[in-house]
Order: sequence, then C-alpha cells, then structure tokens
Amino acid sequence: MARSIQIGIAAFAGIISAIYLFVPIARAEQVELSIRKYRITADFPCRPKRSKQVIGGAETGGEMPQTILVCSQGGGVTYLLSAIEYSEQRLKVLTADIWAKSALDGVRSLPHYTLKSSSRLSYQNFPAIRMDILDSNEPPTERTRLLVLTNAGVVMMGISWPSGSPDPSPSTTFTNSLTIVPVKN
Repeated sequence: MARSIQIGIAAFAGIISAIYLFVPIARAEQVELSIRKYRITADFPCRPKRSKQVIGGAETGGEMPQTILVCSQGGGVTYLLSAIEYSEQRLKVLTADIWAKSALDGVRSLPHYTLKSSSRLSYQNFPAIRMDILDSNEPPTERTRLLVLTNAGVVMMGISWPSGSPDPSPSTTFTNSLTIVPVKN
C-alpha cells in the first residue's frame, strides 16, 4: 500500500513538472517607482520599459520630473504606470477640486479624445479620478486611466486597447495591483 502511494505521488509530481515546463504560465512582473516620500508598485502582465523625462507647463510654473513604465502585449494592449512629482509650493495651492477639473478639462481639450465617462473616487485615502476615453486617432483606441493625487504628485495608471475589442482580461488585475505606500525614513 505504501509503495502504491509513493508511485502515485511520484506520478503526480511528474505531471506537475511537465505542465510547469511545457505550459507557459503568465506571471505578473511587480515593478516599483517612487516620488518623493512614496513607493508605488503595480503588477504588470509583461516586462515594462522605464523612462524618465522632465515636463512642465504654463500652469505649473516650472519643470516636474516624471517616471513612466510601459509594456505592450500582443493585440495592441498597452499597460502604463506613471508618477509626476510636483513641487511643494504647487501642492500647497492645489486642491482636489482644482486638480480634478484641470485633469478632466485637459482630456476634453484634446481634439481626438472623447471622454466617455469619469468618476471621482478615493484611492487609498487619496483623491482620484477614473476616466474612460476613446482616442479617435488611427487606429481608434480605448483608454482607461486612473489618476491619483498624492501629497507628492500624481500617479497615473492606464490601459489601452484597440477600439471595438473587449477590455483586456488582465486589466482588472493590473488596476487592482496599484499600491502607494509611504517610505519610512
């Protein structure tokens, strides 16, 4: 009896090993970035590329560092995580209402974007906006964006996919994986 149990266990282990070796298993790639006093993480379904740039504009009164993580999967699906660090002076005068209006007006002002829906919410006790956008450029693209205003800057998470296609299945897992935690000094 003991011998047949050992053979059964060995056979089961062999099957699991064969499945593991020959069936690709999708693994999330947990990636992090930071802005001032926060560590931001997300579970990407593919390996993202990191880039940094400095942005700014008339309303900001200066340059702001931005880190962007992007990965693309087959079928035109793209995943994005971005963090823009705001100056302390800008954050002192930036209320959640002003920020939300500015973000929504910015999307509405782009001629090829149609704001399909938006909702204001709270994400980990920070003010946030979720937007569903149609980008009518060729090829037309659906975009879902989650913007979170922290007291260090803005975190933006997004997914894009070809218009007319269903929302990519890993998108919910991706958006639910966002964490923003204070860095302990």
